Amino acid sequence: MFEKYTLWGSLALSLSVFSPITNAQCPTTGTIKRFYSFGSSWSDNGFRIASAACKKNTWPTCDNRFGNQVGGDVQIGLEGKDNNYLTWLANNESIITYDIAQRGATVDNTCISTSNQPYDLKAQVDDFNRYYSPTDTRCASDQKFSDWTAERTVFVMFMGDNDIFNGANANGAVSSTTSQQKLNCAVNSYTAAVKSLYAAGARKFLYISTPSQELSDRVVNKGTTFVNNYLSWKRAYDIAISSWWSQTQKDTTNYPGFQVDAYNFSVLMNDLWANPTNPKYQITKELDPAAASPYYLQKCTNTSATSHCIWYNDFHTFWQVHALLARDMLSGLGNLGFGK
Repeated sequence: MFEKYTLWGSLALSLSVFSPITNAQCPTTGTIKRFYSFGSSWSDNGFRIASAACKKNTWPTCDNRFGNQVGGDVQIGLEGKDNNYLTWLANNESIITYDIAQRGATVDNTCISTSNQPYDLKAQVDDFNRYYSPTDTRCASDQKFSDWTAERTVFVMFMGDNDIFNGANANGAVSSTTSQQKLNCAVNSYTAAVKSLYAAGARKFLYISTPSQELSDRVVNKGTTFVNNYLSWKRAYDIAISSWWSQTQKDTTNYPGFQVDAYNFSVLMNDLWANPTNPKYQITKELDPAAASPYYLQKCTNTSATSHCIWYNDFHTFWQVHALLARDMLSGLGNLGFGK
């Protein structure tokens, strides 16, 4: 398994020939200018690309960093997503964020289905290609935001929590033949999605592993057998995905310029759960400007904004955990050009 931060080395970046960002309102300081984020409710900030095919909504600009936020989870505790906090804490980078993630999503609904969300990772990447890839002409008549460069753009991949839960819930331990087939299908579809982004010109990736939802009420309340099945799925999924990232970056023949920083979310979550009063987890005004005084999160589940619980509901943490995660990630992202 990978360490908390696995910086797999820096490769020479193959610069794309896309036009640079030209918005006059965008400051010129900082290397990283844009995030494209893919995932589920853990990174869905409510942004929606379009109201219909080739009918775009309000997209992010330098004075509206996240664009329209009309869908997804906008409850307190779920609105503070990791890419939002990365954008906020890295304000010297003048980053704008295109969050294509959507609540309930799996990697591929034909591999592991979800009852309430057809917008899987495959669909998210297809929408990226439709609106942002300079080589895709399906929405050529609409204003296309393909004015990004490989050097200045990071693609954030935070996907798999619903695949793990639904896979374990429907199929038991990952060791069964059916589970293995479904897991392999999801992993293959995940890697195909990243390859599609690479083919469109993406070169810098931030991979975030799945969260420790074995600590959540939704998993714990299903009993010990399910917790063990869930953990078997989580380990197998995270190992397969992280191994692919590492191997692909080393494959300089087929993927020249490919860069990835990997962050193991479980290290922070497990340590926070075990040691919530560790001074490094104190919520100060840096993370919560409205706080009258610093405070620590509690080992509880409560949707009240004043509860200071780690868990907002039975499957999602409060926004402060996302802020801690973003601050921790930001400290090690120099490999991708943050702070330069």
